Amino acid sequence: MRLARGRLTGAEMILDESWATAHYDFHHALIAACGSPNLLQLCASYFEQAQRYRNVSARFRKTTKDSGASHRRLMNAVLSRQQHAAETLITEHIEQTASNV
Repeated sequence: MRLARGRLTGAEMILDESWATAHYDFHHALIAACGSPNLLQLCASYFEQAQRYRNVSARFRKTTKDSGASHRRLMNAVLSRQQHAAETLITEHIEQTASNV
């Protein structure tokens, strides 16, 4: 998983453009097959807005989080088609992001 093997940590990682692109690609891949262009557009808009907040908050964050572990659990649930687990994990992931920004 490309996000988990990054060379940067903490704020450096969040502010790195290639990491931000990979992060978006990862989250987009999770929902790409939903079949709803409107939902995809809405999620892209929310993601872009959250990225702005992540960029600002990363500069002032005193602790780092292991987002790789969260992404790995989410990826595994999606790939093994564990819908309920994936729903729970993405909800937790979004709530954690909201609490960090």
